[in-house]
Amino acid sequence: MKAVNIYLLTRIREEKAFSDYENILSCRDQYKSARGAEIQSLCSFMDRLMNCSCFLTFTACEGFFFSYVIDHISKEFDLLKIAADKSRILNIELKSQDVGLDRIEKQLRQNRYYLGHITKTILSFTYLSSTGQVFTLDAEGRFLETSMENLAEIMNGFGPSMPEGIDDLFNARDFLVSPVNAPGRFLAGQYFLTDQQRDFRDRILKCLRTRDQDRALFLAITGLAGTGKTQLIYDLARTVSAGERVLILHCSLLSRGHRYLDERLEGVEIRNISSFRGKEDLEGIGLLLVDEMQRIRPGEFALVLEAVRACQGACIFSCDLTRAPSAAELEKDLTAQLEGVCTRVFELTTRIRINKEMYIFQKGLLDLKKKVRNYRYKNVRIVYAGSQEEAGTIQEYFRSQGYVLIDDSPIPAEEEEGQEGMARIVDEGQAIGQEFDSVLLILDGSFSYDGAGLLHGVSPEKEQFLSQAITRTRERLCLMVCENPETFARAQTILL
Repeated sequence: MKAVNIYLLTRIREEKAFSDYENILSCRDQYKSARGAEIQSLCSFMDRLMNCSCFLTFTACEGFFFSYVIDHISKEFDLLKIAADKSRILNIELKSQDVGLDRIEKQLRQNRYYLGHITKTILSFTYLSSTGQVFTLDAEGRFLETSMENLAEIMNGFGPSMPEGIDDLFNARDFLVSPVNAPGRFLAGQYFLTDQQRDFRDRILKCLRTRDQDRALFLAITGLAGTGKTQLIYDLARTVSAGERVLILHCSLLSRGHRYLDERLEGVEIRNISSFRGKEDLEGIGLLLVDEMQRIRPGEFALVLEAVRACQGACIFSCDLTRAPSAAELEKDLTAQLEGVCTRVFELTTRIRINKEMYIFQKGLLDLKKKVRNYRYKNVRIVYAGSQEEAGTIQEYFRSQGYVLIDDSPIPAEEEEGQEGMARIVDEGQAIGQEFDSVLLILDGSFSYDGAGLLHGVSPEKEQFLSQAITRTRERLCLMVCENPETFARAQTILL
């Protein structure tokens, strides 16, 4: 993406023409339509700048990235200007309506967090077009109102800026703070919840505060992979544990991250569901959280219900209703089970763990008709192994490059000790609730394309495993096709 001159950009104000012009100037990878409110706010901002008492130079309007989105987390900045030497950043947010000073301040502080890995010198402003007011966070971090003249002076004195290449400054690992994968950063509070997560958290906490203490309370959090279910329940655990003890039951293998949190998150105990004995384990527990509930066995589910009811306690299930790892679980109606016992079901719909490049690749891989032509895949590789021996050699090479192999076959007993937790080679069960910077996947003879270009596995579980594994990729993905030349040839067309 290229930076633009916002004076030139705002000479066009009709919505469609503006969008076309902006896409031409910025050279975006994919066409992006600007919203009417965005255009109005930017044009109002430019008009007031040009009419303020401080003369604004034409050069000062150069070098702005307009409506830039960090793909991995869908975080958007209205205007960014980054010094050529990356020593300072000018961030200007545009508001067409008054959303309240608290929200304006909070957004600027969050933006500083997202930009802070580039430089600590971040000049932060918000322009409110409905009133013409300008707000800022000063060098000491104080939120206050300032003048358009002050902003114009800063723009005039900003100096040379980056003309393009902004994507290289933002890596997924800088923002995707998973409680399990980055427990240290989670414990330090270096994460933010989406608006939907915050709304659900507040409503759930209210349910817990106002519940009838003479009867059990069951709630559920559902959503697709990447919507932040795990982050939300661990944030709830942190909040509730300030006053009551919390027990988290994880319905899959515990990783090193789980054990790290178990040791350091005060007032919170994290265990595998298989160790749960029932009512006796809930003595002194104020809240029970059940993570990855879609993997729970019928007997375990019944035991949890019985124990919570007997204690008249509170329980929250976290569940991805679309992800069942076995034929037996596919037959379960988890929706009916949850609705049958839960007072409220909160469905997360905003994806925060989504890598745009991986999402586009996944769609094309599963259905060749959906591949995006001429898309520049910077972090996806497809390689071929003609034998198991070649596959082993290639696998070892990518492991040496920091890739994690996500495989659906069990780890041999003799390797288990060395592959524990955040292992180099993990099976799908160990990957549950985790993400990895670099992922290696194997597409063997159990996969093939049909005449319509749809990729099929020998079972629904195989297909589901492949999709789930791709969603665990933060940055780099390598797909190794093994002893399957026809599938390799067709998969390669995705990258053309």
